[in-house]
Amino acid sequence: MRNITKYSKLLLFLIDIATIAISAIVANLLLSQINYMFTINNLHTILNSVFVSIIIYEIYLNYFKVYRNITMFESGKDYFIYITACLLSGATLVGIRLLFKLDINSCRKEVLQSLITIMGILLVRVTIRFFLNSIYREKQDNNEKTSNVLIIGAGFAAKI
Repeated sequence: MRNITKYSKLLLFLIDIATIAISAIVANLLLSQINYMFTINNLHTILNSVFVSIIIYEIYLNYFKVYRNITMFESGKDYFIYITACLLSGATLVGIRLLFKLDINSCRKEVLQSLITIMGILLVRVTIRFFLNSIYREKQDNNEKTSNVLIIGAGFAAKI
């Protein structure tokens, strides 16, 4: 368990990248015509979209400092931040497509991708939170002797 918490930020970062890539692919598959779906041109567009989406989404997610939170103690405010970051990322992708005429998904696909990404990121966070809370409760049930402690500060000394 300690190794997971040690690399939790990296793990969340990689899970978010996978979620963004999957949402770009799913949005493209849902809104593409069947006969056009697996052409070289469309596959090139999908790869471009995935690459640009990962960059834009991660810029916004890092700007809002979503990897600093401890997933176990997230609140509604944190979920609102995820939604805001994803919506801004989607709007930025639409703006980039319109301004620079890049070979990425259409505006409809970008909007759908943004919604799928929101659902994916929230689902992952809620699942992780549920899993961590159940482990914490199980550990608390096993330890009958517990004492409440108030730690002021969040630095290295508080961690020790």
